[in-house]
Amino acid sequence: MIVGQIIIDPYDALDILIPSDHIISKIYKGEFESTNYFLAGELKWYFFENIFYPINVLHYILNDKFFYFFNDIIIKVTAYFSFYILAKSFKISRVICGFGAVLYSSILFHLKPYCFALPLLP
Repeated sequence: MIVGQIIIDPYDALDILIPSDHIISKIYKGEFESTNYFLAGELKWYFFENIFYPINVLHYILNDKFFYFFNDIIIKVTAYFSFYILAKSFKISRVICGFGAVLYSSILFHLKPYCFALPLLP
């Protein structure tokens, strides 16, 4: 309402995450008219809040499919290591730390985090 546009962001990965990543990769490559796919051009490119995420710089290097898988893998690895470091700070054995980290990263697999807030939580 402040900027004169009302933007509703659905929480389904197949509805908004993958198509918006495709459009963001086109914007990073200089095709600003590709935003016409969303709401027939009513939505301007600077209203995409996730266009300014630092991970989106990888759109220069990777295509859409590799970016999606790389982002998914890096979130899981980050969740594993952050929980492992937290568990090691409690002076727990390495085996239990590893099992806990695998459990935490597999729980995040079902929550589908779109950013690094939950993986870096521990």
